[in-house]
Amino acid sequence: MIEYLPRQTERPFRVTFVSAGTHSKRRVSFASEEAAKIFEKAQQELAAREREILRRKRKRTKPESLTVNEVLDCYFASAPLREITKKQSSYHARHLRAAFGVRKADQLTPSDITAFSEAQKVLGVMQTTIARRISILRSALSFAVSRGSLAVHPLHGAMFPRGKSRRIDPPTLCEAQKIFEASPGHLKRVILLGLYAGPRIGPSELMRLRWCDIDLANGVIHMPNAAKGGNSDYRDIPVRRELLPYLTRWKSHDVLLGIDYVISWAGKKVRSIHGAWRRALKRSGVTRRLTPYSLRHAFATNALASGADLGATAALMGHSDPSMILRVYQHVQESQKREVIEKLPMLTCEPDA
Repeated sequence: MIEYLPRQTERPFRVTFVSAGTHSKRRVSFASEEAAKIFEKAQQELAAREREILRRKRKRTKPESLTVNEVLDCYFASAPLREITKKQSSYHARHLRAAFGVRKADQLTPSDITAFSEAQKVLGVMQTTIARRISILRSALSFAVSRGSLAVHPLHGAMFPRGKSRRIDPPTLCEAQKIFEASPGHLKRVILLGLYAGPRIGPSELMRLRWCDIDLANGVIHMPNAAKGGNSDYRDIPVRRELLPYLTRWKSHDVLLGIDYVISWAGKKVRSIHGAWRRALKRSGVTRRLTPYSLRHAFATNALASGADLGATAALMGHSDPSMILRVYQHVQESQKREVIEKLPMLTCEPDA
């Protein structure tokens, strides 16, 4: 911009411009208007040239790669995950964030994942859990590629050990009795309902059960179905007769206190019982590895061992595929093994003296 300043007798024409080099505002005065116009035009050409250089540079430069933290954030915020899956995956992702969080996602290598696996093993983490954490990372990277946030999947085609899942035999009746006697009130409810109703022990089913879902008059539990448990939101589970007095007493107690949820602690909904379970195991003297979910396995194992119908057992547990019960939940009891042995035909021979 050219300004005419009559008071400036020697240089009355002043040009105000933004320097192409420093991007700061500057002023220069000239004796004639023609000289001021020549200078102003030169500065405009310099500025235009600089803008063109910057435009070409931005076009050539690849967008900055996301960090692993940013990839995981995008995955959990936008991927179509069930709420319970998102919660569990977010927990496992904490270990991925600690190891790789600030790293550029497209710079990850299979060697990085192998080193992560070895470090996890040193901490005593099971191979199946390590494999799950790696799977979460791979899913997040695939999601970023599908969204165009990453150009390529840095772990595409890489193979990592999956590990064998360890089948834990469910608690025997004797073990369950010991744990029950060593448990606080809310855990006693979990144990009885787990053994005789077979729900998923956690926030997807049992921790969502309210007193309004239990029809004591007709002896039916309207169990909330997990998202993967079928088309219906609820499934009906008959209440075992011996369990009715317990449920009646618990409901009377909770209704007086205004408690809605069947599994509660200090009047509030319980989200996790793992701490209470570990302490009960220690007090009970049961030393082998058992989890609260083992109660669901016990339900299926005991039902089938007693001659229950496979399809009915699957329906009570919220599975549309009965073969799932045989593959995952049925455990062969010691008494069943002995029964097989005793039914074998015996040779008619005398034992050696």
